[in-house]
Amino acid sequence: MAKDEREPQTGAQLIDQYESQYDMEASDRALLEKAAFTLDLLNALDAEIKKSGVVDAAGKVMPAVQESRFQRSLLIKQLAELSRLSGITASNLGSRGSYSPVKAVR
Repeated sequence: MAKDEREPQTGAQLIDQYESQYDMEASDRALLEKAAFTLDLLNALDAEIKKSGVVDAAGKVMPAVQESRFQRSLLIKQLAELSRLSGITASNLGSRGSYSPVKAVR
């Protein structure tokens, strides 16, 4: 792997990122799990595109590219919804208030 390339974030890392900072309600956790699944699917599609290329021998866009576009759009919407619900937007006014920060155990 080139020095400037990083491994893509995984769904498990996305879940850890939120869970390490917030206590989440079950419905928000379900949305987070869907976003994590979408991220993992997007990573798999990107790996397929890297392996097979963007276009086929006939010059048509590969199905993985089209699906990747859709999944990327879906992930952006899911993450925006998580941010909106959490209150970590620019206005810091989530629809349910801010998630409670995880309390440190002493």
